[in-house]
Amino acid sequence: MKFDSIASLRGYAMLLVFCSHCGAFFSAPGVWGGIAVCLFFVISGFLIGYRHFDKDEHTHKSLFQSCIVYVKSKYKKFYLLYMIMLIVGIPITFLGVIYGNRTFFDFLIRLGVHSTLLQSLVPNSNFVLSFNWPSWYLSTSIIIYFFVPFILKFVKWLFKKHYVWYFLIITTVLNLLIVIVISPQAEAYDIWYYLLYLSPYVRIVHFTQAFCVGAYLKRQKFCGKHSYLSATVKEFLAVTLFIVLIFLFTYPALPYSLLAYSYIIPIPFSILMVYILARQEGWVSKILANKFVLGISAVSFEFYMIHRMVLVYADYANRYTLNLNGYLVAFICCIITLVLSFAYKRLYDRRVTK
Repeated sequence: MKFDSIASLRGYAMLLVFCSHCGAFFSAPGVWGGIAVCLFFVISGFLIGYRHFDKDEHTHKSLFQSCIVYVKSKYKKFYLLYMIMLIVGIPITFLGVIYGNRTFFDFLIRLGVHSTLLQSLVPNSNFVLSFNWPSWYLSTSIIIYFFVPFILKFVKWLFKKHYVWYFLIITTVLNLLIVIVISPQAEAYDIWYYLLYLSPYVRIVHFTQAFCVGAYLKRQKFCGKHSYLSATVKEFLAVTLFIVLIFLFTYPALPYSLLAYSYIIPIPFSILMVYILARQEGWVSKILANKFVLGISAVSFEFYMIHRMVLVYADYANRYTLNLNGYLVAFICCIITLVLSFAYKRLYDRRVTK
């Protein structure tokens, strides 16, 4: 099954992340990147659940070996571009040694840990967001990918015992309870920001939820379809609700501490939206999956990994030499990032994969 509508969601989420980082550098509107990255985790879990649910997790000698093989395949796909961007980010991070309060030893420790792609295990948001900031997502994803064979076995057990909906409801309620616990603890923002946003500890739950829904769709693929009208209404409501949540949690008057867990509440709605659009039965999913966005979505990973470094260096150039309008710089950065993304993907597909 081709999930054109889900692939297009990656493109839209990628643009949200770009706009968010533009807001940080050029005062452009939009701070939606955090919620968009949550959508990345949901899409990843959903697609892996759909594609792997019918596969045998005991292809290799042991479940642990299956985990190693699976992560190794992901490293081959992601690591080269990751290291290129890590190297590009070294001068920016080293400025913290020259002009900040960091030591050269601290810089070397950061470089060593980031080279392994395990930085998201370090309980310090400043440490995790060194060098190329978006790489934290890849680090968290790689750690979660290690557990995919375990998650597959667990989800199969849930379906066998008919516990899937209990799992989804209980984990969703626990997510909401976390919000209630965090609410009065604004002074501990950095701790919660790491635990709920950067670390793999809570993200693996969101990933598993989406994995269950992807597996559920796989089991339901031969069931009857909804009518075109009802499917369109459901798709429209799901997308509208998600957009409302984006503006709700990025409302300027919202207390700053709420941002630490505003990435949790949209997760169930993200999963619902992905499930509804993945069925591709209505008008909205067809409109979202237009050829232009699908073309951009093809380089969503490359764009995500490259865009931050382009923005950082452009910010330095604009601040000290160019002095151009912020919106113009953001547009130029977007074009440069797209060109670099397509160029890298073409080179990787033609040369590296061979």
